[in-house]
Amino acid sequence: MSRISVIIPVYNAEKTLRRCLDSIMSSAFGDYEIIIINDGSTDNSAAILSEYASKDQRIRIINQPNSGPSAARNKGLELAEGEIIAFVDSDDYVRGDYLDQLTKAFCEQGADVVFFEFHRVAPDGVEESVQHLPEFKAGYYQNLINLSEADMFGYTWIKAFRREIAHKVNFDADVNLFEDELFTCKLMEKPLNLYFLNEAIYYYVRAAGTLTQRTHEDYCQLCNRVFLAWKGVLTSVHDSSNFLVRKANHMATICKYYGLERKVKKFHFFHEMADTDFIKYVTVSDPLIEGIRTRKWHKVVRLYLKYNIKIAAAKLLLGRAEK
Repeated sequence: MSRISVIIPVYNAEKTLRRCLDSIMSSAFGDYEIIIINDGSTDNSAAILSEYASKDQRIRIINQPNSGPSAARNKGLELAEGEIIAFVDSDDYVRGDYLDQLTKAFCEQGADVVFFEFHRVAPDGVEESVQHLPEFKAGYYQNLINLSEADMFGYTWIKAFRREIAHKVNFDADVNLFEDELFTCKLMEKPLNLYFLNEAIYYYVRAAGTLTQRTHEDYCQLCNRVFLAWKGVLTSVHDSSNFLVRKANHMATICKYYGLERKVKKFHFFHEMADTDFIKYVTVSDPLIEGIRTRKWHKVVRLYLKYNIKIAAAKLLLGRAEK
């Protein structure tokens, strides 16, 4: 049995795949397997994978019809044999001692889950910043809250797991947004032994054109699933209301702008926002959100029109300034 299983979902990653694999395979630590789920790629990814697999028997390739990242990760979990399981995205890469650092953390700290720091990298390869872990507290659930508020909780690739822990939970294959946070919430409902590795051993490459990614008509419902997942995690925590209020305020704000700026069926979208669980916790002072929460639709229409007039005026002024 390998010490570490690294699971990599791949979909049309020909431009970044070599960098990703080379970074893992450059490690002096050799007791690992790489499980690659080729999720119906239509570019040259399959050929690159075959090339690497022919040179190293530690690389296992599974080809499947395009089913999304959750199904791909579930397949990887099903096949993983390592004592430690880590996820790497195919457009990212890792530091040369990534495997060594993880092995050391699990062996010396007796952890069930190890969180680590990461570099943010622009699409052109320029390193932008290092994302540091929050301070490690004594209380388990306070650690989860701190991780969430530091934006260090949900990402699948930001942590590694003992195999027996990771195999208890699957990704929801019907969800293709926030699926990693839902997975982590399910995994962490009952206290586990966490360890914070204060080393930036992962390089997260920010995708280009994120503003043009697929629009989700059910964005509010997906946010609500995350909110309910957090309520489930914090059921036994008597002082969790402040965090849930902050979470609700954040979700209401991002849903507001999502509805205003994306090509969704506006008022159907806002009606669904009014039906969420998180809207009941909102305290933020915002006229549009308050109109949605209290279902004062005439007010919502007026504020929506006012917002669009402002945007149109700003674009007109910008256009004149550029001439």
